[in-house]
Amino acid sequence: ESEASRGRCSTAETSEKVGSSSSANTHRAFAHLQVGTVRPRLVSIATVNVAGFTKLTGGSIVSSHSTFVSFVLQVVKSNKGVPESFTGDRISISWNAVVNTGIHRELACKTAAGLMKNPPLTLEIGCCASIATVGNLGTAGMKKFGIIGPCISTSFTLMRLNKLFGTSILAEASFRSEDCKFSMNAVSRIRYAKFAACPFMIYELVAEKVTENAEWMYQLE
Repeated sequence: ESEASRGRCSTAETSEKVGSSSSANTHRAFAHLQVGTVRPRLVSIATVNVAGFTKLTGGSIVSSHSTFVSFVLQVVKSNKGVPESFTGDRISISWNAVVNTGIHRELACKTAAGLMKNPPLTLEIGCCASIATVGNLGTAGMKKFGIIGPCISTSFTLMRLNKLFGTSILAEASFRSEDCKFSMNAVSRIRYAKFAACPFMIYELVAEKVTENAEWMYQLE
C-alpha cells in the first residue's frame, strides 16, 4: 500500500497548539500565511492517552493532569515533536508537519518509548504516518493550524486498541522498516478503511534495539 494512496483517504481534524490562549492562534511558522495556504506532507502522528484517567476524582484530577502534560511535553521537546492539541487526558503530537525531518517515524518511536520510562500515569500510545494536508485553516478572522489526513484518526484508533490487545504502544506497518531502530512484535491484522483499503498489520513497539558502534573499526584502518 503506497503512502500516496493512504493520503487519499481523508480524515479531517484541526488542532489547537498546546498552551494557546485562543482557538484563533496558529503555529508561528505559518502565522504569516493566508488561510487556505496548505501543502501535502508525509507526517507522523502520535496520540497519547492516560488509561483510567476518568476514574480519578477531586483535586487529584487537576494535579495528575498537570503532571501528565508536563511529563509529555518534556519528552516531546527532546525528540523534536510538536504538540498539536490536547483534549482532557489525550495529547496529539506531530513530526514533519511544521519542522522538516526525514526521520519522523524514528522520532515518534523514541518519544513513545521515552514516555514509557517512569511515566506518572499508565499511558496508551498510537503511532501512524501518512500523507496529510498541513497549513492554516478557517477564515481571515479566525485561522488555525491544522493537519488533515488519515494519520490523525488512525493514531487515535491504534491508541484505543491497546486496551483490546493488552499493549502500550501500537504502530502501523510503515514504522517497521528495514532501518527501524526499535524491536516490534506483530499483533494483528486490522481493517480500517479511513487508512487503507485493505487490512493491514499493526505492531507493538517493544524496545529500542541495542546496536554496536563500529566507528572504532574505521579508526584502526
